[in-house]
Amino acid sequence: MGFQAADIKDKVEVVGTYRLTDHSKKIMQYEGDYVDIPESYLIIYRNGTYKLNNAPDWIMDDWGKSNKSYIDHTEKWSISFDDNGHCIFELNDISAGDILQKKDGKLNVLLTVGVPDNCQGMVYEEQ
Repeated sequence: MGFQAADIKDKVEVVGTYRLTDHSKKIMQYEGDYVDIPESYLIIYRNGTYKLNNAPDWIMDDWGKSNKSYIDHTEKWSISFDDNGHCIFELNDISAGDILQKKDGKLNVLLTVGVPDNCQGMVYEEQ
């Protein structure tokens, strides 16, 4: 799953604005009891930093615990490749398991919520 090294020619390709998908908002309602969910954006900057706006707080909790609140957060991001050449996109301070996928010509960033074994996550889609 994810990209091969040849698919990412330059880190600049991931720079941009991504919006939390409607499906992810439904998961937040059912799994995290969030209400009045605002628009949430992930902005990836060319200088190696990212900013999350109105992100659900459970994304920062190692166990994916929801306090039903929203946060803004800024930190660094990086791209690396594993031994099989798969691209791994990491956002510092966010739970493990962040990867890039491409759907309908747009990049999607999958952010794992809590422990990866829970198979719970949220998707931000390129705008």
